[in-house]
Amino acid sequence: MEVRADNAMLVRSVLSGATSSASVVSSRYSDRTRLELEKLEEERALFTSYIDRKYATKAAEKERERSERSQSFRVSSRATSRVEEVQSRGGSCKNVRKPEIVTPVKSLLRPSDKRGCKRQETPGQRQYNRTVEDTELWLSEMEEQVLSEDYGKDLPSVQDLQRKQALLESDVKAHQDRIDYIKVTANKFVESGHVDADNIRLKEGALLKRYAALAESMAYRKQRLLESLQVQQLFHDLEDEAAWIRTKDPMAASTNFGRDLIGVQNLITKHQELLAKINNHESKFAGVISNGEQMLNDRTTSNEEIKLRINALKGEWNSLKEKSNQRKQDLKVSLQAHLYFADAKGAESWMREKEPIVLNQDYGNDVDSSKALLKKHEALVSNLEAFGSTIQALQEQVRDCRQQALIVDITGKRCVMPLYYDHTGKSSCETSMRKSDAVTLLNSNKDRRKVEEHDCQGFVPAVCTKRIDSWLSASKQIPIDGLSIADRQAQINSQYDNLLSLARERQNGLNETVKAYVVMREAADLAVWIKDKESQALIKDVGEDLEEIESLQKKFDDFKDDLKANEVRLTRMNEIAIQLTSLGQTKAALKVKTQMQTLNEKWAELQTRTQDRISQLGSAHELQRFYRDVDETKEWVAGKRYALNNDELGKDLRGVQTLQRKHEVLERDLATLQDKICQLDETANRLMQSHPDTAKQTYAKQKEINEEWQQVVSKAQQRKEKLLESYDLQRFLSDYRDLSAWVGFMIGPANSGELANDVAGVEVLIERHQEHLPHDARASTFSAFEQFGNELLLANHYAAPEIQEKIENLAKVREELKCAWTARQLQLDQNLPLQLHLRNCEQAENWMSTRRAFVSTEEVYLTGDNLDAKSKEHEDLRSAIDKAINGHEEKVSARHVLADQLIAQEHYAGKLIYDMLDRWRHLKEDLIEKRWWPGEDQTLQQFLRDVDATENWITERLQLATDEGYKDPANIESKHQQYQEFKAELANADGIQSVLAISKSLWKLTRAWIGKYGVSL
Repeated sequence: MEVRADNAMLVRSVLSGATSSASVVSSRYSDRTRLELEKLEEERALFTSYIDRKYATKAAEKERERSERSQSFRVSSRATSRVEEVQSRGGSCKNVRKPEIVTPVKSLLRPSDKRGCKRQETPGQRQYNRTVEDTELWLSEMEEQVLSEDYGKDLPSVQDLQRKQALLESDVKAHQDRIDYIKVTANKFVESGHVDADNIRLKEGALLKRYAALAESMAYRKQRLLESLQVQQLFHDLEDEAAWIRTKDPMAASTNFGRDLIGVQNLITKHQELLAKINNHESKFAGVISNGEQMLNDRTTSNEEIKLRINALKGEWNSLKEKSNQRKQDLKVSLQAHLYFADAKGAESWMREKEPIVLNQDYGNDVDSSKALLKKHEALVSNLEAFGSTIQALQEQVRDCRQQALIVDITGKRCVMPLYYDHTGKSSCETSMRKSDAVTLLNSNKDRRKVEEHDCQGFVPAVCTKRIDSWLSASKQIPIDGLSIADRQAQINSQYDNLLSLARERQNGLNETVKAYVVMREAADLAVWIKDKESQALIKDVGEDLEEIESLQKKFDDFKDDLKANEVRLTRMNEIAIQLTSLGQTKAALKVKTQMQTLNEKWAELQTRTQDRISQLGSAHELQRFYRDVDETKEWVAGKRYALNNDELGKDLRGVQTLQRKHEVLERDLATLQDKICQLDETANRLMQSHPDTAKQTYAKQKEINEEWQQVVSKAQQRKEKLLESYDLQRFLSDYRDLSAWVGFMIGPANSGELANDVAGVEVLIERHQEHLPHDARASTFSAFEQFGNELLLANHYAAPEIQEKIENLAKVREELKCAWTARQLQLDQNLPLQLHLRNCEQAENWMSTRRAFVSTEEVYLTGDNLDAKSKEHEDLRSAIDKAINGHEEKVSARHVLADQLIAQEHYAGKLIYDMLDRWRHLKEDLIEKRWWPGEDQTLQQFLRDVDATENWITERLQLATDEGYKDPANIESKHQQYQEFKAELANADGIQSVLAISKSLWKLTRAWIGKYGVSL
């Protein structure tokens, strides 16, 4: 922020230096320069504001990017679908491991939330501090400028200070939004309990106090500048008015009244402009005087200086008005005299120019010359008659003119005249002079002289002029002309009457001459035209091609237009001939009548030949138009044939569809051409009937275009069929790619070797495997694909080998998918009973482990001393062993049956099952051996207990076999499981066989015991 503030201060200092320089320069240059400097000051303020905004925008953007990244992280963390799934699943059951998932997620989000809160708070304070610092810098600059004691020494400097003051006020108003922002932000921080609320409130109060003090200082300085401006503006206005009067005074006091009319008119025009300027300026002058007098009444300082300047200006103004009014009267008198003599001289010159014309004896040699002379003379007579008003105006001028002779006053003039040659000005400051011109000398040096001519000033070289100092006396002030104004007017009247009489006599002679020539000329002209146009009507050439025929037709159309126009002319000439006869011109009438008879005969012959030529050109144009249409149609057909030569059939479905759309456009073009071909056939048949001489050529053209057309139509149909076949092929290949991708996607899970370690996992895998059953998923799609391929093969598709290959490949991979799915199904089916078996054998494994430790203990032989005790111990041991074997024999027998079934099915875990059964067999043998160690008595007792247990088991199983609870459909799976276990126990006859084997071994030794206990085997 410090770097930013330093940069801002540097830019402002540079721009302030530029503004100070602009203020110094503005006092030395014109208003235009001050406007440019004012514009520069405005641009400086805008540029400073622009820099502040850019810094603020840049910081806000950086902070916003940090906030957006944090917010994005929190949203993405909270939106994790896996976390939501685990939470939803954990909410439905009491899982002790649920906190292991939820707690890390909360720990992940907690720091992000804290950082987000701090980040939302930090940018606001940082932006607030930056805004306060910028505003304080700005206030320091503004206070330095507002407290200045410079109020201007002249009008430009005061105006420049006021413009700066206006810019400062605009800048203060522009910063009002920033002050409001600081107030609102500070209130928000204080209300929200910000940790730095006290400092924020202190900064706000100090800033608002400085801002209010700045506004008061600016108002005071503005008032002081306004008062200074009023005084300096008055002095400036008074000086401007005095300067303006001094520039106009020489013009109002001039004694030059002009040497000719142009000079007088120029002087009057200039003097009128001067009077207009004086009149227009009077309101401004009065306003300045009124403003000064008002200031005398309102102010107490500088009153004497203001009063002196006002009185001096009033005296200069009154003198200027008196001089201008007097010069106005003098110029008016001079103008009247100059106007009359100029008008009289102009009238005399005009009449002298017309005298040779009215005295001319040439009446023309033909009608054109006579008409031209008559027309000119009629215009002359009209001008002479109209000129009478000019003569009358001169007469009125004589009565109004107070000066009867024109006087030229050159008294007291210092003049120069060129000596050797005329001088032409080569630049805007030089004036042009003719030899012997007299001009007024205003100033001179050794190189050039400043002169005035007709109130136009300029410079001429000194080498080509001669200086004359002549002081003419009153006797040398002579009239321009020797005659008085009245005598001059009488001379003009006499000359005009004589000229008008001669003009009317010549007009009558010209009218008679024109009537004699007019009819003769028109008849001769029309005869020449008819002779010239006969050659065009007799032309037999009809052209070789359509362009030439159309060119001939266009020319002949122009000829027909001329013919129609001259027909009107012939009618008018016949009417004129009749009129000539009635006027009494007998000789001229007979000659015209003879010419008109010959002319009418030639006209009728020309009309007949014109009609023949029209028919000839029409027939030729129709035939050539047909040839041209045939050629153009052939070009169109050739273009379509070229478009059909494309053998591209597309590389994918989209490409084929694009080609089909292009071909549809081509077919629409061909349909349009079909209409054109039909029109050409109709035209050809009609031309062969109307033009038998060209029928053979017309028929050849017709046949040629029809043959080419049939070829194009046939080729278009073949192209359409090819594109349809290509579309079917690409659709077939697209289906093949989709199905192949699906098989590839399905075969992955089927080839997976994943197996579960418990019954629930096996059931999940089986259910998931059944969802991807390949036989039902897309059977209809595969059938449709195979049917579509066979249809293409039956249709003799051009890509039949490729289609056959794709069908076989898809069938092969589909069969591989089925095999993989079946193998996977078999593997899962084997895994389920194995997990059931392992789950049931888990307790047996634990039991065998404890008994194996017992069997491994060493035995103590019986002696006389411990016989009774050991006998009792062994009796207890036999009882425990018998109970353990009988209790687990049934379960182990059932597991044995299930194991035999799994092994018979070639289960992949056969070795594991064998190991478990082998451990049980060895344990049982060891227990039996340990049971029979105390003696035959214990063996016999155990045998009897085994027989009882076997009978009890048979009774229980018989009751289970005769139970009809299986008819109840409830818990069918559990009942089926019990039934499978029951079958396994029945199939396992090892327990009964063991009892029978023991009975055989004891039979001989325990015959008496058998009779005693009544045991039946």
